[in-house]
Amino acid sequence: MESVVRIHRARLATYEVREDFPLLRLNKSVCAYRIIATFQTIPVTQRTEVALAFASAIGGTTESGHEHLLKQAFHLRMSKRTIDELESMSLEPTPLDLDLDEDRYRELQGADIFTTLIRQTEESLGKAEIRKCFLARFREAFEGEFLPAKRGGEHYEMVEAVSGWNLVTRLEFGGEPLNQFYCTFQLKHNQMEGHLRFSIGGLLGFGDIRWNDIRRETLDEDAQKAVQLWGAMRHILTEIIKQAESNSARQP
Repeated sequence: MESVVRIHRARLATYEVREDFPLLRLNKSVCAYRIIATFQTIPVTQRTEVALAFASAIGGTTESGHEHLLKQAFHLRMSKRTIDELESMSLEPTPLDLDLDEDRYRELQGADIFTTLIRQTEESLGKAEIRKCFLARFREAFEGEFLPAKRGGEHYEMVEAVSGWNLVTRLEFGGEPLNQFYCTFQLKHNQMEGHLRFSIGGLLGFGDIRWNDIRRETLDEDAQKAVQLWGAMRHILTEIIKQAESNSARQP
């Protein structure tokens, strides 16, 4: 399974760069916006290399020194600029500085999150409104039932059987400014202890990408984006399961 996941991570990273980040763009998240904006400051010839560096580390694998430098340089550029500054820089893309001297003395930037938090306060869009709209769209898109996983109405789950595996979708409505919504997946098998956890950010090597830019005026559109992203991830994980099962069947 590990080798299959590694192949699909690399394939997804390459696809996202080639097609201008179609899945990342579905995320209503300042984190996703900043990742995309930073990629666009890098020359096209270097973007795939950077994306593969982030997607390379999984399980017990160790990243190379060059991959580590690429990731450090990317995070340095991203953390020291606002989205507006990154978009301005993208007009004349420059390679990442692997000496890590770029903007060494600039302060970390938190203005994008701060602006988002102010807007959320002004809108007062509550957890219950987001949950009601999003669950309605998920239930329209799929016959399976999303059921409450815990008290409080913050977590919902749906379980599907796929080729001997259980594919679990987990929807989280945190109700917090930096965590309005979050979708993750688990793969479980009766011959495996515990479970494998996946998310779009995890597959791409950027960790959790929690939604924090859901807006009242685009609430239904945002819910549709969540369903689109869920469908794409569900397809990727189904393909991973099928390939892993096929590889297992060919082993003596």
